Amino acid sequence: MSSKLLVTRLVIIVAAVFWLAGRSPAWANNCPNYSYQLTHGTTADASQAMSNFNTIYNCAYYFSGGTSTGTASSQIVSSVVPSIYSLFVGNRVTFESGFDSTGPLTLNVAGTGNLAVTKRSAGATIAIAAGDMKANQVYTVQYTGSQYVLLDPLPSTAASNSFVVPFGSKILPGGRLTVQTGSAVQTSGHSIHSIYYHTYISNLVPVESTSGTILLPIPGNELGMALASPHVGTNWLQDIYAFSDNGTLSMCVAPNWGSYTTRPSSLAIVNQNGLWVNANAFNGACYGGSDGNTAYTIPAYQGTLLGTLAPEVDSGAYMNLLGPGGSFFGVSNAYNRIPMKFSIPTAGTIASWTNSSSTWAAPALGTFPPSTYQQLAAYVADGLGQSFVKAVYSVPVQGSSTSTSCSVGIGVVLPSTTPAPSPQNASTAATAVAGTGLATVSSASSFYPTPGKFIVVSLEAASGGTCTFEASESALHNALFTVEFMN
Repeated sequence: MSSKLLVTRLVIIVAAVFWLAGRSPAWANNCPNYSYQLTHGTTADASQAMSNFNTIYNCAYYFSGGTSTGTASSQIVSSVVPSIYSLFVGNRVTFESGFDSTGPLTLNVAGTGNLAVTKRSAGATIAIAAGDMKANQVYTVQYTGSQYVLLDPLPSTAASNSFVVPFGSKILPGGRLTVQTGSAVQTSGHSIHSIYYHTYISNLVPVESTSGTILLPIPGNELGMALASPHVGTNWLQDIYAFSDNGTLSMCVAPNWGSYTTRPSSLAIVNQNGLWVNANAFNGACYGGSDGNTAYTIPAYQGTLLGTLAPEVDSGAYMNLLGPGGSFFGVSNAYNRIPMKFSIPTAGTIASWTNSSSTWAAPALGTFPPSTYQQLAAYVADGLGQSFVKAVYSVPVQGSSTSTSCSVGIGVVLPSTTPAPSPQNASTAATAVAGTGLATVSSASSFYPTPGKFIVVSLEAASGGTCTFEASESALHNALFTVEFMN
């Protein structure tokens, strides 16, 4: 080797060591302090630079081996580069498998002993299975302190049109739940017997399997499922899951919560690598298929939550309505939420009404809760409690005397509530001293709801006389109730 090349290499080494000088190589394992403290602007000889370089080299945590020997169930990687391998937590070894895996496996790296090789599955590690490794393919294992974890097993149970998500990557479901076939975003009201999962930002959905997280395509860009009684109820919330049905993406509806606000522990969800998944198994209790009557079993952590359904039945159909006269939105998406808006005007649909009570109450347009959708109110479902809500109520009023005050506000209640609520945020309630003239009074409120099914409702009160609400039916003087939320 020429002296010029030697000098060039030495310059590179010295430059690297100077850059690292005084730093603690946090990316390396079990590294001692540098032999020499080098300072910028001073001179270091070659032996000092090489000593520090060797310190860096000898504490690397990526190691490369050749083809494994031994047997399919007890493989050996006899030597690695760098040659200073030890059993230190975080060390990774890349090698070429000399065998197809046939089941549980041990690995001996550089004479450090036979240790079990496992793989990650649904938040835990399990034994290697037949087909997880193939001869002549390259794999990487990581030492955890007691065993090795295979970072890139083959998808032994996945379909040919799926692929494994690399360990550490984060990919979220690409579609949206909707009741409007052919569209990921609902644009009109529907009374429905089916629900769909439609491609939105992509046609891929990550699901857990025995081979780790795999990506499955949405068949035909839309997956449909009937909502069949008695598997879909008429009141409580129910979660909808995606899962791998022998390598094909399917979805099903889980048992109901038995509550408007709280999942029972048996239906608990957990967040795993950014995905909401089932914490417990559904043993033949998740129903789906084209007729909605196919029972599926989903092991714990292997169902990807797509969203939550809040069924409301009218003449046998599960409703997803958009006003006027009242609104009900019974589908909540867990991912890819977008702004939705209810605008419920009263023009031409509701005559004026009166209120002479100082107690807050919903408009006197029907029963409360609004079972017949006659109120200026909106039913909203949110399975995760992450949908920011903004509501505005504006109405023309007229008092019976010059001292009459008319107030409006925004309330939030559960469907089981019988008495009308107080304003959700008292500071947002508004009052107009209407007198005998015509005035418009408005109130707005913004909040994050708790998970569940709730009603956002307009509220009214009067003092000093009787208030006539919707006091004018002209085009410029109509009541308007608007609810915006993320879904």
